[in-house]
Amino acid sequence: MEQLVIENFLSIKRATITLKKINIFIGPQAKGKSLISKLIHFCKEVPFGIFDAAAEEKSKRDFDKDLRIRFESIFPTYAWEKNAFYVRYTCDQYGVEISHEKINSKYKLSIKYTAHITKTLNAARKILQKFISDDAETRITSTRRASINREVREAISSTLNGGNPSLKIEQVIYIPAGRSFFANLQKSVFSFLSTSIPIDYFLKEFGAIYERTREKNFLSFIEQQRPKHALKLVSDLICGSYLSDKGQDWIMTEHGRINVSNSSSGQQEVLPMAMVLSTWPYAPSNIYRRSFVIEEPEAHLFPIAQGQVASLIASAYNAQNRQGTFTITTHSPYILTAINNLIQAGNVSEMPNANHTALHEVIPKNQMISFSDVSAYIVDRGTVKSIMDEELSLIQADAVDSVSQYFSEKFERLIELELEAANEAEE
Repeated sequence: MEQLVIENFLSIKRATITLKKINIFIGPQAKGKSLISKLIHFCKEVPFGIFDAAAEEKSKRDFDKDLRIRFESIFPTYAWEKNAFYVRYTCDQYGVEISHEKINSKYKLSIKYTAHITKTLNAARKILQKFISDDAETRITSTRRASINREVREAISSTLNGGNPSLKIEQVIYIPAGRSFFANLQKSVFSFLSTSIPIDYFLKEFGAIYERTREKNFLSFIEQQRPKHALKLVSDLICGSYLSDKGQDWIMTEHGRINVSNSSSGQQEVLPMAMVLSTWPYAPSNIYRRSFVIEEPEAHLFPIAQGQVASLIASAYNAQNRQGTFTITTHSPYILTAINNLIQAGNVSEMPNANHTALHEVIPKNQMISFSDVSAYIVDRGTVKSIMDEELSLIQADAVDSVSQYFSEKFERLIELELEAANEAEE
């Protein structure tokens, strides 16, 4: 079981969160949804840094220092340096504990992990040193270097996962809000990321992934892997087809082509997300299992398009041989409703007498979601509460409908006032 426990960290007072293949966090702004998703990213990616540490011949102390630097890059110290907090992440392979405690009148940040991480780090360093020693008298070619790197990564995966070849190292791709930022950079993305200009940690990380996603070689390779239905969803979302030409991003429509920098705010926001979600989940890897954190997938989109984003995520979730997870933060009840529809389709498909032909006309098989693979929480006022309805095998309806109810109650009261005023006028 995968679990995240948070105590008194920034806006979250106390939370115990069970993580599954699809994790949804909904709630008002500035209440802790992104905080949770960033903690998930940080903890899941602790093993991902083992290869770099081994390649650079870093000690455990150096590895620990890098973890602290990365934590402080994601969560600036000024926000928590005067407060005690505790975070614990556990999964089947390892665990991570992050604490900030007062010791002799001073606070100390501590990031600890289970012995399995240390064992994997040591194993990776030994294997790499052996390769370097064996090749000491010969020049290491780029082909040989690639082979060594692959074998070291395979050894890391094997050690971390107890020799289970079906499990892989988790790579988490964070898709932040504000991704329309890259619509205006286009061919300048790489040079911008190479500068020393301060930039949000996750925007920079996503910029590097998006830059690779736009490369012609990658797009040509992935074209053979990605299913047509995923490409169709992207076309529906951006109202055209994507074209990269001489470092510029274009959307091709029946009326001609338009540069992404001149497109609508919805197209600018959805294109980078749609490109990543329609490619990387389908990119085969013997070493990595790719997980995704998606902030505000609904940004600048009409409700029907929000449903198409949910379908795109569900298609990636259903990709063949996938092991990764999807974490979604949202303000939108439409996202919850769309995912509920996909869960209900999964519920119906499991019934012995289900009419699968009729069912697939409503929801394609490649978009159905299993209720057992979903966790959903409402984040508000420092707490995190599950909104899963175990009896109906759905996300709770009152959580989905609460926003509509809020406006409906006001509207009904206004109608009452209108009738009262009309009655008084008649009298």
